[in-house]
Amino acid sequence: MKSIDKAKDLVKNGEYDQAIKIYKEMLSKLRDEKSDEAYSIFIGLGQVYLELKEWEEALYYFLRAEVIKTIPEVYLNIGVLFYKKENYQKALEYYKKAEKLGRPLFEIYWNKGLTYEKMKYLKDAVFSYSKAYEINPKTELLIKLAPLSLEAGLYNEAVKFYKELLKYEENPLYYSELGLAYMKLGMYDESKECYKRAKEITKLANKYKHIEELTYDDLVKKYGDNIEEKIKETLNKIEKDKNDYNNHYDLGNMMFIKGDYEQSLKFFKQARDIYVSKLITAKT
Repeated sequence: MKSIDKAKDLVKNGEYDQAIKIYKEMLSKLRDEKSDEAYSIFIGLGQVYLELKEWEEALYYFLRAEVIKTIPEVYLNIGVLFYKKENYQKALEYYKKAEKLGRPLFEIYWNKGLTYEKMKYLKDAVFSYSKAYEINPKTELLIKLAPLSLEAGLYNEAVKFYKELLKYEENPLYYSELGLAYMKLGMYDESKECYKRAKEITKLANKYKHIEELTYDDLVKKYGDNIEEKIKETLNKIEKDKNDYNNHYDLGNMMFIKGDYEQSLKFFKQARDIYVSKLITAKT
C-alpha cells in the first residue's frame, strides 16, 4: 500500500496522529514541493488538521496546496474550514471561488446550500440545493428541498419538489405539506385533494394509527412523566453528539408535549437536516 493511501485509511479510522506522522515523513523526502505528490500531501494534512479543529494548521496546508493547483477541491476544503468555524460569509466566498472555476460539482452547491441555510438566506439555499439536485438527483436531497422551499415561501418550487418526492414514496406528510403549498398558491381544490389523500394513506396501513385515533397521550406514554428531567438528559446527549438524529427527534417530541412549539419545530428541523445530511454524505 502506498504511504498516502495508508495515511488516508488512518484518517478514516480516526488515527490522526499516525496519519500526520506519515504525511510529514513523506513531506521530508519530497524533492519537488510543487509536484502532484506534494499537492496530495498538503491537502491530506489540511484535512487531518481540519478534523482536529486545528484551524490555522489546516488553512496553512490548504493554502500551500493552492499554490500548486488552483482547483475546486482546494477552495471547497477552505470553505468547509470556515463553515466549521461558523464564519459563513468567508465560507461562501470560497465556495463561490470554486464555482467560478467552471466545473459544476455537486459538493459546491450542496455546501453553498448549507451555508445559505445557516445564514437564514432560505431562498438562496433552495436555489443552491436545486443546482446540486440537477447535477445528482438524489431522492434524499428532495427530502430537504421540498420543506425548505415551503418554509422559504417558494410555493411553486415546493409543489414541484413534493410531486417528485411522491413518485418515490406516498407519504401522508408529503401530501399534507403539498396541500399547504397549493393553499398558499390559492389552488384550493388541489389543496383539498392532497389533504384527502394524506388521510386515506394514513388509514390504509394497519401499521399506522388512524388519524382520529392519534392522541396527545400517545406521546406522553412514550416519554413518561419526568419530562423536564428527560429534556435535560437529552440536551446533554446532544451536547456530546450534535449529529444524532434520534436525540433531536425525541427532544422535538418532548418540547411539543411541554407546549413549547417553537423549540419543538426547531429540533424537528435539526433532526431532518441531520438525517438528510447523513444520507447525502454516505452516497456522495
